[in-house]
Amino acid sequence: MKYNHIEFIREEEIGFIYLNRPEVLNALSETMKNELIHVLQETEEDDRIRVIILTGRGRGFCAGADLNRFVEAQEGDKDHKKKIRFGSLDLP
Repeated sequence: MKYNHIEFIREEEIGFIYLNRPEVLNALSETMKNELIHVLQETEEDDRIRVIILTGRGRGFCAGADLNRFVEAQEGDKDHKKKIRFGSLDLP
């Protein structure tokens, strides 16, 4: 699978997962979260991989949650009817 916000490289028995949004210090986006879940499920099922190394491209590992997601959601919900938390969107 091709990923947009992470990079996965396999070298023999080692899997390297790179957070790949260096322009925002690898802030965790919804896409990145979903890609991480996918690659971890794939590697869990691969008996050839013995070790996973998780790292980040650029000068920072991960700045935390991408706060732009909250701003975009709030701008799209002018009536504030939706309750938002990272990783999901709950409707009342």
